[in-house]
Amino acid sequence: MMDDFNSEGSQQSHVLSQPSWNTPPGYTRTDPGPDGEVLWLYPKGLDTTLSNDFTLGAFHCPCGDKTCTHTLVHPRLVLALQTLRMMLGRPLALAAGFHCKPWHRLAGGRPRSYHTRGMAADIRCGSLEEVAELAGAAQQVRQIGGVGRYPARLTVHLDVRPRPRGGAVCWME
Repeated sequence: MMDDFNSEGSQQSHVLSQPSWNTPPGYTRTDPGPDGEVLWLYPKGLDTTLSNDFTLGAFHCPCGDKTCTHTLVHPRLVLALQTLRMMLGRPLALAAGFHCKPWHRLAGGRPRSYHTRGMAADIRCGSLEEVAELAGAAQQVRQIGGVGRYPARLTVHLDVRPRPRGGAVCWME
């Protein structure tokens, strides 16, 4: 719950609502994967609104159109990021979203990365304190299954892997 004040200055309480969006235009629905989930597949170069605060352009592969023709985004990732942004009450700066496999290999990324499946984003932070705050808040978002802290790069990795019973998988590098 958050406390708020109406126009007369009286305090009122309300519960933050669940973020909402309409299915964004321009996507192709993928066939359900082994987990039965569907991804949003967009042609490269398209920019459209995915939620109240996130656009597709922030998720495009950093290859610069050299090695891929599409962008994958998991709807649960958009929901998780929008929920986290609402919790924190401030914008999140996406440093990375989808990675095509050729670019990911060239960049030295880990095999089977959630970035290559449209299920991960890295958030840029302004300080070590912000890294800690963001990682702590992310662990409270039920859609988030993985939280990685990268203090040297001032980033936090978030992914929507299946969440283990004890909470999100967390690590620091």
